[in-house]
Amino acid sequence: MLHNRIEEYLLQKSGEPKAKEGEATVVVSDAVSVLSFYYEKIRNVMEYADDHLLRQMAIRRILGRRSMFGQDAGAIAGPLVRELVRSRYVANNTLPQTIIKDVERILTFYFAILTGLKRERLLDNKHQDWVLHMASCAIDEILSPMTAEEALARVMADVLMPSLEKSSPSTDPRVKKGQLLIACYRILFRPNIHRLQFFLLKQSFGALLSESPQGILARARECADAHKAVDAAISYPLNGKLQRTFRRFRVSFIVLHTIVRRFGKSALDDASALDEHVSKVCEKMYALQRGRLIGRTVRAFVYIFLTKMVLGFSVEIPYDLFSVKHVKMQPLILNVVIPPVILALISFTVRMPGKDNTLAIAQAVREIVYPDTKQTIFIPEKISFRKRGMGLSIVFNMLYGVLSAISIGLFAWLLMKFDFNIVSGIILFFFLSLVMFFGITLRKMINDLVIVRRRERFLWLFISQFFDPIMRLGQWLSFKIARINVLIFLFDMLIELPFQAFVDITEEWFSFMKEKKEDLEQR
Repeated sequence: MLHNRIEEYLLQKSGEPKAKEGEATVVVSDAVSVLSFYYEKIRNVMEYADDHLLRQMAIRRILGRRSMFGQDAGAIAGPLVRELVRSRYVANNTLPQTIIKDVERILTFYFAILTGLKRERLLDNKHQDWVLHMASCAIDEILSPMTAEEALARVMADVLMPSLEKSSPSTDPRVKKGQLLIACYRILFRPNIHRLQFFLLKQSFGALLSESPQGILARARECADAHKAVDAAISYPLNGKLQRTFRRFRVSFIVLHTIVRRFGKSALDDASALDEHVSKVCEKMYALQRGRLIGRTVRAFVYIFLTKMVLGFSVEIPYDLFSVKHVKMQPLILNVVIPPVILALISFTVRMPGKDNTLAIAQAVREIVYPDTKQTIFIPEKISFRKRGMGLSIVFNMLYGVLSAISIGLFAWLLMKFDFNIVSGIILFFFLSLVMFFGITLRKMINDLVIVRRRERFLWLFISQFFDPIMRLGQWLSFKIARINVLIFLFDMLIELPFQAFVDITEEWFSFMKEKKEDLEQR
């Protein structure tokens, strides 16, 4: 069974579509492209997200802006693709012109869903937002197909299924298989909620997505039901447990995927040669991830500064002037210095993986590729699904509440010692919670490379429990309050709309002047 999955995975192709020789391509002005590229760089700094999600989010943003004045798929498809090329989400002069027709077909389909939902009186902001996100994911997958990656997720699910079967034999096999596949996809590719929803939509409702635009009008209610079913599958409790249990195996499948993409499937023919490939890929991966850690740490700080600290200063300084008639410099300086120092300490003190980790990854890859290999990494283990009793849960939650109160109380006491008022204290507390959460998230970038089990140190566990409430607040702020971002709103509504209109007109002008020049040369 596993061998068949590997063969299926190896047959899949990945990579962006390229125009054939002599085929017309999507071409934009390089001069105008520079403006769009740097605008996107600035815009993406303010919307903190993983690099592999930026294009999908950009498509959703462009689609929302260009559909504000009418849902005409033919009028939107071409400008949307050219805007992506201008912003360098796709290389210039490489996409075939036919890709515009493919995008138009996708938009026609999803706009038909919106029309159908409106007829059924089911269309609200939530459903409209979801449909446009599904359209953006579909367009993103045309530009970068995920067939090989999805096949890899199925391989991972097959490798890990014995542990799940050993752990919960009473669970419905279809539920187990579906939940394990969701967990594997999330572990491997770090999708946002919309990319994950689109993946499940394809897996469970493929027939619905293959419907014609005319047919989908009559089945719009089924689309709304599919939305609910997908969300229910994602929120199923088993999913989170599987992610936590199997996360450490991620790196072995990513290394395998990298080897196949870089060296071809022939790299799997010889076990000793495969070990050498694993070693080389791991060395490059360690170095690359270290560089990404530095870059994303800087980006995280810029994000926090732009979206939170600017607003903080606009409140803190006026409050000082109003309450004490002067600006308190010590709290102001500490508000600037402490968050980046804490972020740097958390991010740059993480341990890089060693040779023992590389050897373990090589063993894991062999076990994935060659079914007859003796298993030392993927040994089926019984996963604990023990449920804590209500009484013990109540006691633990009360104890956690006491620890949270002690932690926040100590923090407030320290702030009072350094002459913080209530406003500056709240600002620092919020920034520090965000920084600590981002720091832990960034450390995971390196920890995701580790397959060997690391011993948890008692001292760290003891200390970290006092910081857990602060980090949880940072998580909540990141995913909830970050959505209400004044700078992003200003960029989207007051800057991006006129800026992109200016870019469109400028490119048309350059095209007009080029035609004039060519006409002059022909005479």
